[in-house]
Amino acid sequence: MKNNIPILAVLFIAFFQNAFAQVPTITSFSPTSGPVGTSVTIIGTNFSATPSNNTVYFGATKATVNTATATQLIVTVPIGATYNKISETVSGLTGFSNKPFIVSIFPTGAVINPFFSNKVDFSTGTGTNPYSVALGDFDGDGKSDFVSADWNASAVSVFRNISSTGSITTSSFNSPTGFATGPNPYWVSANDIDGDGKLDLVVVNSNNTISIFRNTSTVGVINGGSFATKVDFATGTFARSVDIGELDGDGKPDIVVTDNTGNTISVLRNTSTSGSITTSSFAAKVDFATGTAPTGIAIGDLDMDGKNDLAVTNYGSNTISTFRNTSTSGSITTGSLSVKADFSTIDAGVGANGKSPFGITINDLDLDGKLDLAVTANGTSGTVSRIINSSTSGLISFYLTPDLTAGSLPQGVVVGDLDGDGKSEIVVANENSSTISIFRNSCKAYPVITWPTPSAITYGTALSSTQLNATSNVPGTFTYNPVVGTIPPAAVSYTLSVGFAPTDAANYMAIPNTTVQLQVNQAVPVVTWSNPTSITYGTTLNSTQLNATANVPGTFNYSPPAGTVLNAGVAQTLSVNFVPTDNVDYTSVNNTQVQITVNKATPIITWANPTAITYGTPLSSTQLNATANIPGTFTYSPSLGTILNTGSNQNLSVNFVPTDNVNYNSVNNTQVQITVNKASPIITWSNPTAITYGTALSSTQLNATASVPGTLSYSPPLGTILNAGANQNLSVSFVPNDIVNYNSVSNTQVQITVNKATPVITWPNPSSITYGTAISTTQLNATANVPGTFNYSPALGTMLNAGANQTLTVNFVPTDATDYNSVSNTQVQITVNKATPVITWSNPSTINYGTALSSTQLNAGASVPGTLTYNPPIGTILNAGANQTLSVDFVPTDGTDYNSVLGTQVQLTVNGLSQTITFSSLPNVTVGDPTFTLSASASSSLPISYSTSSGKVTLNGSIVTIVSAGRDTITASQSGSFSYNAAQSVSQSFCINPAQPTITISGANTSSPTLTSSAAFGNQWFLNGTAITNATNNTLSVAAAGIYTVQAKVDDCVSLISSNFLIIF
Repeated sequence: MKNNIPILAVLFIAFFQNAFAQVPTITSFSPTSGPVGTSVTIIGTNFSATPSNNTVYFGATKATVNTATATQLIVTVPIGATYNKISETVSGLTGFSNKPFIVSIFPTGAVINPFFSNKVDFSTGTGTNPYSVALGDFDGDGKSDFVSADWNASAVSVFRNISSTGSITTSSFNSPTGFATGPNPYWVSANDIDGDGKLDLVVVNSNNTISIFRNTSTVGVINGGSFATKVDFATGTFARSVDIGELDGDGKPDIVVTDNTGNTISVLRNTSTSGSITTSSFAAKVDFATGTAPTGIAIGDLDMDGKNDLAVTNYGSNTISTFRNTSTSGSITTGSLSVKADFSTIDAGVGANGKSPFGITINDLDLDGKLDLAVTANGTSGTVSRIINSSTSGLISFYLTPDLTAGSLPQGVVVGDLDGDGKSEIVVANENSSTISIFRNSCKAYPVITWPTPSAITYGTALSSTQLNATSNVPGTFTYNPVVGTIPPAAVSYTLSVGFAPTDAANYMAIPNTTVQLQVNQAVPVVTWSNPTSITYGTTLNSTQLNATANVPGTFNYSPPAGTVLNAGVAQTLSVNFVPTDNVDYTSVNNTQVQITVNKATPIITWANPTAITYGTPLSSTQLNATANIPGTFTYSPSLGTILNTGSNQNLSVNFVPTDNVNYNSVNNTQVQITVNKASPIITWSNPTAITYGTALSSTQLNATASVPGTLSYSPPLGTILNAGANQNLSVSFVPNDIVNYNSVSNTQVQITVNKATPVITWPNPSSITYGTAISTTQLNATANVPGTFNYSPALGTMLNAGANQTLTVNFVPTDATDYNSVSNTQVQITVNKATPVITWSNPSTINYGTALSSTQLNAGASVPGTLTYNPPIGTILNAGANQTLSVDFVPTDGTDYNSVLGTQVQLTVNGLSQTITFSSLPNVTVGDPTFTLSASASSSLPISYSTSSGKVTLNGSIVTIVSAGRDTITASQSGSFSYNAAQSVSQSFCINPAQPTITISGANTSSPTLTSSAAFGNQWFLNGTAITNATNNTLSVAAAGIYTVQAKVDDCVSLISSNFLIIF
């Protein structure tokens, strides 16, 4: 074996011969199994209606297409067909059936002897070292050829099949035709890569490439031109073997690769779309652990559950791992295959002395419809193991058969029908001996012999086809012992045997001896016995009745025997058993029967007239006392318990039914007479239950009853109120309605007790009171329905502690103690709520900032003892401020009777410290002057804020900006802090003088020019230094020559006088 072998990768090539063609699909086929030559109907889609345009393969062998439509093909199973899926190729595209066609030559359920003939070797050439082998009908002649991958020759060798049906010899194949591959090829497989209906070759080389040889052969010819020059494709590394099959039920073939060094197999799920294979056509691999150094792999449905399983040979651990397919459609995950089940190849004789399994293939070796395993041993043993499938649906199991001896160092193994007899041969590539070994499948089936146990016959009956009726599931000849016509002796178990020779001795085993047991019965005598004449009950059986006869001598035994007295009855059974004197040839006859009728007898009844009774006396056994001479039942009329009216000589009658009504008749209407006298009624009146004084007599007390209807008259009458007292008499008289049959009854008496009454005390639970409130008639206010005296506990005036549901009790003594009972311990509940203490606390006098709080301010008082807790506490120094809140919580010492008082408040004013503001007078300014800064200060050094009395300036903090002319007042303020009172504000007034006006002239060359001031208002015009009366507008009409000036004034603020303006006329 070569070491460090690069692992094979797989490359798929898709050829699109017709861009518009659609992939054919096979949805079903029928029948699903049959021998070579069976006509199979294939149903599907996208078939060609021209038969010759459809290429159908059964495994590696092409079938003949007889008729065709777009949805149906009728084909013939070809010679060389193997257990495999059916493929249909049309327009270069191929579809597969979901399940394989089972090539069968044996009946369903046949037991097979899996036998293979000695190998026939075919040389691939000295030193070629073939590594693997593949089968296929490469020249289209209907026979499976084989091709070997010759490792050392770097070539593949194709052997054309020229065998005769049922025979493989050294001349069954032509000399090989070689085709150069890449260096040291490992694996060769065959498939129709380009969809032209011819099987192409795919070869895996050791230089990480594959070579594809396109099949260009003609029918019946394989030569150097049968395959086109190889086309090479690069692969990955570290793949030893590969197989392709559909695993996840989505109808697409998936890839399984062995990793010889990683001890795993990798499954790549096919996610491709029709007509396209790209790098995304397969999902990421999913790995499954194998044994050590996995080498060969094969795909097939091992447990017959409709899903393809996996079988892997583990070269390093001498095992075969099987993986049961548990996938769901369209998904392959780590849970899609069951945990591997390992089968030791050492137990199979393969792994002895360290030899290990290499190649593996799956096929039906024993023709039972189950896929078996063929495994090569890569070692010095040079053997092939056959591991026969005994699986049931959902459970994979195998048994082992003796190994086959191959050549030296067997590697690849395949299975297929090479001689056209419908049985798959095993083909092995032997690396060291440079040969291909073929083991012809010579298995035979055991015919099934069916021979039911024959029905028993009577002594003297000759054997015929009724008894000698064995059948077989295959044609052949039966030989019986003893033969037809033999008369067997009488016996419980007599042996019959048969031998079977099958007509098809080539495929079926002979069955030498099948046996059944036959019972030969004795003859039965004839017994004659007529039904006897009827007899009367009490007559004993005798020979008049027991008189059977037989046609042969023997002894009669009767049941019941002579002397028996039968019960009366119709058609009673008499039986007899007959024992013949000749008990060898005749059987006893048991239980011959006749019927006899035994009539009933009549009983004697005795009954005297009864003594007179009183009306009301029910009839009893004293009167109804008839007797009979045998046991039985008397039925009287009138019946037992009947009360008869008064009268003389009334009839009584009886019917008698004997207990033994089988043997005796009934006797009806035996009669006697009886006289019935008048009766006295029975008055029933119990002493009434005691009543309470004041209760009027009613039907509850006056409730006497009589045994018969009538009128009751009471004394005292209904409605009477009796005085209290024990055992007072009540009486009643009764007159019956039926005075004919009953007497009147007077003065029946009972006693009644009248008990004292119990007063009704009414006292609702009082309303809650507050602790400190004495109990008064508001709470102690019980009333009674009769006069009397109330005694309370606790007494009037008691002050209760606070508490819920405290009990108040009263005892009542009625004034009329003769007729009324005292009532003790009537109770109510009262709740005494806690009192709320009164807190007294006046607003404290004002204090100055810095004064700590003391008892002068925190001086609250309470109406009861307790603890005062102040907030803020004593010693606190408050900030300055008016009406600051002081609060106090009070917890009374007597927490049982008083509530705590929380949050009582007063207000306290804390005066702040005094402060003064220094703010110097402000100088006058003129419009247009720059900003200036105010400089007031507080004695507290707290910051000063400024405000203005008008809009003539704007303030930004202490910065003053001049806006317009006029007088303005700025006030400096300080609002105080937590310790200082607000300061007295200080204001400073100042003038903002208008800007010096300028004079302009208009109408200068006229007799009346006009002067205009730049000040819009507040002007005063001057002529030669003297103010002009009423000249205050901003314009002035000039009437006289001279020096004119103008001055502006806003409020009390005046501008500088303008420059002189000279007017000359």
